[in-house]
Amino acid sequence: MFGFASNQVYAVGDSGTIVRYEGSRWETMPSPKPFTCEDLGHERRQPVPVGENGTAMRFDGRRWYPLITPLLNELRAVDGAAPPMSIAGAGRRGAPVHGTG
Repeated sequence: MFGFASNQVYAVGDSGTIVRYEGSRWETMPSPKPFTCEDLGHERRQPVPVGENGTAMRFDGRRWYPLITPLLNELRAVDGAAPPMSIAGAGRRGAPVHGTG
């Protein structure tokens, strides 16, 4: 779960489940790919979930887009704070991953 404000909170789970809280209710968001999420970070105030099979996605405010990663196993952690569009993460056994997109 990750939030930018009390009315902008995101949570993810198994099978590509993505939900967003907008201050009064949770709503389900369509995911382009079912996957088990290991971590939920952010980049430029947009959520970035990562997980199994090297899956990473970015939300542009309207829809989710898959990000290309060099890993075939799971991404276990993610953080993205350095513009422009830079994301860093850790894979299985601590393998570092960095990408822009």
